[in-house]
Amino acid sequence: MVGKNIHVRVWRITHPIDDVVGGAIATGTILYDDIECRLTPMVPDPMLLQQGFEFAYDYRIDLRSVVLLYEEVDEVEIIKPANHPEISSRMQIMRVQRTPFHPDDSRAFTTIFVRKRKHAYQS
Repeated sequence: MVGKNIHVRVWRITHPIDDVVGGAIATGTILYDDIECRLTPMVPDPMLLQQGFEFAYDYRIDLRSVVLLYEEVDEVEIIKPANHPEISSRMQIMRVQRTPFHPDDSRAFTTIFVRKRKHAYQS
């Protein structure tokens, strides 16, 4: 696959214990590190952007590692290149889509749709 522009780290997010007031404490474990892939931003709705509502930044990540196991609760963190505007940003995996090819086939890849929440007007 051509056009790979970032390297990511995949975190598995779990809630093993509760804190003193009964809320779950989220913790993470690194599942996969330094995966080369392509990040493509998806355009947000311009009406929500103009009104200043909270909206989601959606991204599409294409990667060659089809045998890696991802879940919808996992998070993706951008780790390279160092000058990327979303460096160290964590985005939640919303959907995983795999091609129907065998993992050894060169045409096989995985597409992951991720989401990051932002506000239109931050002061």
